[in-house]
Amino acid sequence: MTTMERPTLFSFFIVFSLVGLLTKFCVIATAMPDGTAIVWAPNAVLLSALLRYRGQRGWLFALLALIAETIGVLPENSFSVAVYGGFVNIAEPIIAYWLCRRLGVSETLSTTRDIVRFILSAPLGGAVVAGLLGAVVIMLDSGESANFLEVARLWWFADALGLLIFTPLFLALGQARGWRIGALRRGDWLMAILTLALVVLVFSARQGDVFGATITPTLLLPSLLYIATRCHPRWTALAVALLSMAVATAVGLGREPFGGLPTGLTMVHAQEYILITGILGMGFSVLMAQIRAHNRTLETRVEERTHQLHAQAEDLRVARDQAEEATRAKSSFLAVMSHEIRTPMNGVTAMAEMLDQTDLTDDQHGMIEVINASAQSLLTIINDILDFSKIEAGKLEIEAIPLSLTDLVEEAAELVAGRAEEKALHLIVDIGEQTPDRLLGDPTRLRQVLVNLVSNAIKFTETGGVSLRVRALSSAADHTRLRFEIADTGIGLTAEQSARLFQPFQQADSSTSRRFGGTGLGLTICHRLCDMMGGAIGVNSVHGEGSTFWFEVPFTMVAPEPLVPAIAIDDAVVVAVGFTGDGRAALAGILRSAGVNAVTWIGYEDDPVAALTAANRQDSPSHGPVVILHAEENSETALAYGQSLITAKLAAKPSVMLATSRSLASTLDEANRIGLFCTLTLPLRRRRLWQAVAAALGRADLERRAARRDLDSTGWEPPSIDAAMAAGALILVAEDNPINQTVIRRMLNQRGYAIEIADNGAQALALHQPGRYGLLLTDFHMPEMDGFALTHAIRERELHLPPDGGGRLPIVALTADALSGTAQRCMDAGMDGYLTKPIDSRLLADTLDRFLPHAKSLRRHAETTTTAPTATPRWSDADIDPAIFDLAQLAQNFAPDDPAAMRFLNDFLALTPGLIQKTTTALETKDADAARDAIHTLKGSSLSIGAARLGQLASDAQDALDAGDFDTAALLASLLTPTHDELTEATASIRGFFLPPLPL
Repeated sequence: MTTMERPTLFSFFIVFSLVGLLTKFCVIATAMPDGTAIVWAPNAVLLSALLRYRGQRGWLFALLALIAETIGVLPENSFSVAVYGGFVNIAEPIIAYWLCRRLGVSETLSTTRDIVRFILSAPLGGAVVAGLLGAVVIMLDSGESANFLEVARLWWFADALGLLIFTPLFLALGQARGWRIGALRRGDWLMAILTLALVVLVFSARQGDVFGATITPTLLLPSLLYIATRCHPRWTALAVALLSMAVATAVGLGREPFGGLPTGLTMVHAQEYILITGILGMGFSVLMAQIRAHNRTLETRVEERTHQLHAQAEDLRVARDQAEEATRAKSSFLAVMSHEIRTPMNGVTAMAEMLDQTDLTDDQHGMIEVINASAQSLLTIINDILDFSKIEAGKLEIEAIPLSLTDLVEEAAELVAGRAEEKALHLIVDIGEQTPDRLLGDPTRLRQVLVNLVSNAIKFTETGGVSLRVRALSSAADHTRLRFEIADTGIGLTAEQSARLFQPFQQADSSTSRRFGGTGLGLTICHRLCDMMGGAIGVNSVHGEGSTFWFEVPFTMVAPEPLVPAIAIDDAVVVAVGFTGDGRAALAGILRSAGVNAVTWIGYEDDPVAALTAANRQDSPSHGPVVILHAEENSETALAYGQSLITAKLAAKPSVMLATSRSLASTLDEANRIGLFCTLTLPLRRRRLWQAVAAALGRADLERRAARRDLDSTGWEPPSIDAAMAAGALILVAEDNPINQTVIRRMLNQRGYAIEIADNGAQALALHQPGRYGLLLTDFHMPEMDGFALTHAIRERELHLPPDGGGRLPIVALTADALSGTAQRCMDAGMDGYLTKPIDSRLLADTLDRFLPHAKSLRRHAETTTTAPTATPRWSDADIDPAIFDLAQLAQNFAPDDPAAMRFLNDFLALTPGLIQKTTTALETKDADAARDAIHTLKGSSLSIGAARLGQLASDAQDALDAGDFDTAALLASLLTPTHDELTEATASIRGFFLPPLPL
């Protein structure tokens, strides 16, 4: 606790002297011709004394100030004005002091808070009271009251300026520290001299002088701000006070620094100038002082913490190195072990499935089911642990590639539909009508989250059903945010269980784990994946009633429109029988999306003939109504109902469809026997339902897939090279991989497009001529010149073309590296888009329609011949694990019985060992570039042909190589040969039916 300083005899003398001198100075030097002072400084002396000594002997300070002020004003004013005015002048600082104490103002005025409260207490407190009292004194002395408010304003403004400008100075003068002249730097002295020179020039000027312009006093503001920001607040207080007195003196003595204005306006300008300089100067000064103090505090803290950090740095470095080494070891171990375990586990499941087809007893078949279930559970656990490890190590990348939301959601539901059927649960898919379909995102990870959540919902639900709903929350420009909800009628969760549900290795409780199994990693992986996609995930649940898991993810829209039918069916009349609840809402949404509004909903208890008769009265053209029967549970009733519709005598024959589960094989057979138009599997898929309705209206082939509308996928012959080139429809493909060249050639030729192929970017650049090609498809990674360099060279060449020189060539990348930044890299390089390998036929069709819409007019239908069926089985019917070899990928480019597909597969298997050997040799010699080229080629060709496991293994090895982890890459590369052998063995049954491979 500091000792309060007591006033001394010298302090009383100083107060008396300063009050007297400043009173005389203000009366003589700063007063206008009418006797009004521009600034009144004496009251600041008394207020400073009261603040400094905290009111001690305040009565004596007040008495001395009263005597000094009265003596100072007597010659120029009457005795009554001098005396009464003196009382008013000592009342002002007393009131201001009282307010300062009440508001907690420090006598140092060292903070912005103190400055603000001081202004409220003195200039806006005591000075206002003094202004009113002073005006009363003047009015009583003169006997006039007409100008009372103007006199009060002048009195208050002069006193307020005096308190504002001089109180900080006098408080600073009372403190010895801070006035060291040596603390001023050379620049400060130069600025002081410059300021003094400007003061003399500005305030000695008269009207007409070069420095007499109205704006000249503002020249001093930069100097004042310099002092405020560079020097101690005491120096700023001194500068503000001297500048204010200079202004007041100049105006009072008849100088005209503010131009040739009338007296009243000159005084107002002078007071405003003093006010502005005072507020700016002291405000900046206090602010800078606070900043300097804060900086000193921060510097002290930084020094302390830096010392602590240096002490901990070595420990952290050691711990980091150990953690990184452990992470690398863990990642390498899990990557290798996952592939090692998958291989024998797939052998177990394959052999178990084959054994299940043999003649076994019921008990033995039951054992086979247990083996299959156990193997699948183990594979699920392995996949969860591997994904979790990749996420934890930061090695899992999120892609941004085009996808069809509708197809992806419905395919995810189909993957788990069998589990729902086994438990007799309803599985409903409901996609909002205005939900955009063509998006940029990561289809693999989005599908993983959906399958995981729907599988969980089915696992924990015993009765009722599961619904998957998708809605667009918001859409702006080319972005949208979608919400996915998976609702079930299962066991539900308590609030405590919900709170910990997304933590690793956590389930609702131990009994849940024992009853339903699982690692507890699935929801954690979903949570991390949603975070990585920029979204969020959560759950709303009521214990014993069910749960609704939801997640929201932002997407970039390729096109903002929702999915619509390729063939118009909006005039169809539909009668839906037996649909209720969520199933009815889902069907209604699918039909509304196609523009079908004429829908009648009835139950099996309703008269079918009456329902169809009523439906036929609607605006129906020549075709009959479409009847959709729901037969998930009451299949016998549905079949009988359908048969009655077929045999009924109606004006327009209906097309009856049956929507039922895949597991009801007998129901499907019976539906075909009684002559139903077609069967649809639950949950309903939009494209299939629309195609079936279009077929019922006679506008489409029921057997043709919706994706192959108008024979866009196959069945065409390309034009000649010259014809395509003349029409600007010739396609140039830059691809170094022979397998990928074959795939791309077949995909484009079968769709009726003429192409030329270059083995690398340099060859493609040599072939390129302005106007020769209508589209360039280029791989990223090629020898001699890659896709980026090729694009840059072509864009540079196009800059120098004349206006009629052929225009801009569309360039689309072909790549297996579909990471999150791929789209932006393509745009930055000057490309117009990209397609990922393996190439999706729908995305390829969209790309061709976008850049070569006129090319369709050049193609012609391929000639086909009908031959008698042979006994040779079709390779597409083979039972091969799609995780090893995906026949669907091969079926995109070859007919189901085309021997060329097997020659193509044999060629691939013959070329692959050489690529594996190149990869292994390059990794052994640490030749990163050679290893990357070889493994990239292997990955691209494997994914293109459908060798899923080999392609994934090559992709993992490439990821490790890109991360500089040669050890993990080498370990993964060592598994390439066994995986190739596994592929060779798995495809031996279908390759054996055909001729040996032909050379490429």
